[in-house]
Amino acid sequence: MQRLSIGRRVASVDVVNEPDPQNRRGRPRLRSDEVILAAALTAFAEAGFQAMSVRALSASLGLSHEAVGQRFGSKLHLFHATIDFGMTQLYASLEVAESEPSLPADDLALLRASLRNFMIGAATHPELGRIINQESLTPSARLDFIVSRAVEPGVRPLADLLSRLAEEGRIRRTTAREIFFLAQAGAAPFTMVGLSSAFDNVDGPFHAEGHIEQVADLIVGGLTIRHTSAG
Repeated sequence: MQRLSIGRRVASVDVVNEPDPQNRRGRPRLRSDEVILAAALTAFAEAGFQAMSVRALSASLGLSHEAVGQRFGSKLHLFHATIDFGMTQLYASLEVAESEPSLPADDLALLRASLRNFMIGAATHPELGRIINQESLTPSARLDFIVSRAVEPGVRPLADLLSRLAEEGRIRRTTAREIFFLAQAGAAPFTMVGLSSAFDNVDGPFHAEGHIEQVADLIVGGLTIRHTSAG
């Protein structure tokens, strides 16, 4: 499946052993890398990179202040591992979602499926989306890392797909950037929950599945060139 902006890297899962002061036998308390990185994903999403405290993260997991740092190194290295972990989890959820329907053979259907999957990923992993939104405000080495993992692997396949459809006269000419940010806007209610809820009085309660299908249809429908038969 071609996707808009998802890279893939499988994170290893190790175990951090820490003495549990509440365990009278002195048996070590276990925290896998997966547990630590899931907590770090939430912490980075809520506080941002600068304000996120690695010591506070360790404490929240019941570990010594230095445990997470000893396992992952600097906060930047922890951030990198967290992004890789988040992308791995995102890929896994999309593979589950795709396990039932067959891969679309038609390019236009493939474009719609990619848009839909992008928004499903945002809905199921909003913390990752919030981190990307925060880091996207200004150029930085952290943003470069995110782009290399989450954007670049999908940009060329997307651009090629759009080019094929345009050359066949099936869609208006457009760019990968334009489609990416249209999809990003469609995914915004999953990361900007407070603002989205402000529309409840006008539109009624938010329905994630209906929203995803409608936005995918709107984007593809707006791109599609309708050919009328002569006579």
